[in-house]
Order: sequence, then structure tokens, then C-alpha cells
Amino acid sequence: MAITPNDISNKEFRRSLRGYDVDQVDDFLQAVSDTLVQLIEEQQRLKAQADELRARVQHYQETEALLHNALLLAERTADETRQRAHQEADLIRREAEQQIATQRAMLEELRQSRLRVVTELRTLLQTHLAMLDAQEGRPAPTPSRGEGKGD
Repeated sequence: MAITPNDISNKEFRRSLRGYDVDQVDDFLQAVSDTLVQLIEEQQRLKAQADELRARVQHYQETEALLHNALLLAERTADETRQRAHQEADLIRREAEQQIATQRAMLEELRQSRLRVVTELRTLLQTHLAMLDAQEGRPAPTPSRGEGKGD
């Protein structure tokens, strides 16, 4: 059974011949009542404080969970971004290698074309020189070493 401060203040005892001093009992009961009021108020204050602390702890736990999820999302995003960057770099490298191979093939083709043009031009010039020499009555020159070979 819970005793309230009012129960203590309003408590009346029977009187007897050999009883206690009524004023002392009343003073003591008042002191007990006052103390009980203070204890109840302290208990209520502590309960309110505990409720507030529980709410704050719950808020911090929720914030921690949100931060944890945000961190996981950031890590996942960073991993995906890094993976995409590697894939893009590989694609760029492969395209560059293909362009280099194509340009090398074109360069070799140009070298071969140049060689053909020089050879054809040399042959044409030699033929015309031989014709000019024949018209002037000169003997055709004999090819010297290295003549007729590519540059």
C-alpha cells in the first residue's frame, strides 16, 4: 500500500494514557511528510530526466543508423564510380590503341605509295632521258650503283 504525504499529514492516532507526546508525533509526521514530498518530487524530476535521456539516446541511435547507412551508400557509390572510371579508362585505352594501329597502317601505306611514286617517277624520268639522248644521238647512260633503288 502506497502512503502519500496527505496520508501522513491527516493520520490521527488514538489517544491513550501512556501515549507519546502529541506535538512531537505531529512534528515528526510533518517532517516525514515533507521528506516524502521532496522524495516524490525528486523521483518525478529524475523520471522526467531519464525519459528525456532515453529520447536523446533514441535520437542519437537513429542518427547513428542514418550516418551508417549514408556511409555505406557513399562507399558503394565510390566503388561504383571507381569501377566505372576503370571501365571508361580501359575503353579509352583500347580506342587509343586502335587509333594508333590504324594510323600506323595508314603511315605504312603512305610509305609504300611514296616508294611506288618515286620508283615510277624515276622510271619515267629515265625513259624520257633515254628518249632525249636518242634524239640527240648520244649513247644511253649506264645505270650506276644504287640507281633505281628506293630512297
